[in-house]
Amino acid sequence: AEDGIRDAQESRGLGDVYKRQKLDRKEHLKNIKNDRILGSCKFCLSNKHMQQESIISMGKFTYLALPHIDTFYENGHFLIVPFEHHRNLVDFEEEEYDEVRNFMKCLIQCFDKKDQSVMFFEACYNLQNMPHSVIEAIVFPTKYFDDAKMYFKKALNEIEGEWTTHKKIIEIQKQKGGIRKQIPKGFPYFYVDFDTQQGYAHVIEDEKNFKKTFAYEIFGDFLNLSLIHISEPTRQAEISYAVFCLKKK
Repeated sequence: AEDGIRDAQESRGLGDVYKRQKLDRKEHLKNIKNDRILGSCKFCLSNKHMQQESIISMGKFTYLALPHIDTFYENGHFLIVPFEHHRNLVDFEEEEYDEVRNFMKCLIQCFDKKDQSVMFFEACYNLQNMPHSVIEAIVFPTKYFDDAKMYFKKALNEIEGEWTTHKKIIEIQKQKGGIRKQIPKGFPYFYVDFDTQQGYAHVIEDEKNFKKTFAYEIFGDFLNLSLIHISEPTRQAEISYAVFCLKKK
């Protein structure tokens, strides 16, 4: 009987060792994948692939830059990017988030003098691939501001069909803590911010069918512009903004 108990204990011990080895190997492979992603990220300042000539201004935690290839269109297209490789705004620390908002306010004030508005958006998906968070800023004539809000609200209400688990539109408000408090961590989402005080967010439930051109097509609609070149970005490509050229309809 004692031999049987001893054999059972040894068997359990070997099983525990095997489980630990399996977990260690899984963690090791995960680290290799993460290192590969970080090593090829074109937004990390420490990476040799990062095009530092595109940077306009550096903060303490984030930087303001131009897109890597073609700008969205002639009025203006900017990127606000964190130094740290965060996947989205929800992952930001408070001080990082505050600096992003400061960049937003600076852009709004700058273009307001020219009777232009700035709208910001973030498309956050494929989180398992550790994307580097990028907040895009599009400059457009202020006369289209109300149209922009209406077009985005309509598009978000119609996205992903009739049946969804989450609300089609989550109204993001500063007094409710903003995007960092109103969207749970780990969820893919699309977020558009109108004036740093309010915006709309949508939790993406069907990532495979979520159009990477979503925001660009909406901007094209209310600005009366046409997409003349569309090329689906790969996981390692800069980001979807880099493959669009626009022209007047």
